[in-house]
Parts: sequence; C-alpha cells; structure tokens
Amino acid sequence: MGKSMPQAEFNMLREPKDAHSAELWKKHGLGEKTSFELMRPIAKKLLMDTRDSVAFSEGVQMVLGRRVDAGENDTWQRVILTPPVFRFDMLLLQFQIEKMSVKP
Repeated sequence: MGKSMPQAEFNMLREPKDAHSAELWKKHGLGEKTSFELMRPIAKKLLMDTRDSVAFSEGVQMVLGRRVDAGENDTWQRVILTPPVFRFDMLLLQFQIEKMSVKP
C-alpha cells in the first residue's frame, strides 16, 4: 500500500477527473473506476524511466486522474526529481493535496 493514505482510501474505487485520464486508464487495462491498489503496478512501471516521456507522462496523469499540462512545472519537477522507487507514493501525496485544496 502507499504509505501516504489510509488502506480503505487506497482500495476505494474512484473515477478519473477528466476524459483524458479515462482514456489512459482504459488504454492500460483499468476500468472506468479503479483504485490506487489496482493502478499501482501499472503506474510504477510507467514512472520508472523519464527517458520514455510518453510512458512517464501517462504514469503521472494516471495517478493524479487528470491531464497534467506541460506548464505545470512544479508538478513535473517534483516527480522527475523524486527517485523512481518513490514516485508513485509522491504522486499519492500530490493527489491528497489536490483533493484537500478543491473547494466544494
């Protein structure tokens, strides 16, 4: 499990935030709703190598559940500078921060 969120939330099915992410989930064999638990092995593989920019980008967007534009320098730098083994967990933290900052 990701160390940055409770087990119940890690296992909870969720929907993507946009159509772009829905297509990524489908492309990589995930359903219309998925959990971080189901996503983890796929995303970790995509996030391992920054030299494959398409796969790396898909991994970031898959975990965050939304399109991440090129202009979001803080997000990209944070992920790129994180050692590969910790990138998935770092993105879980980013997801949690984004979730808390969304106004109802």
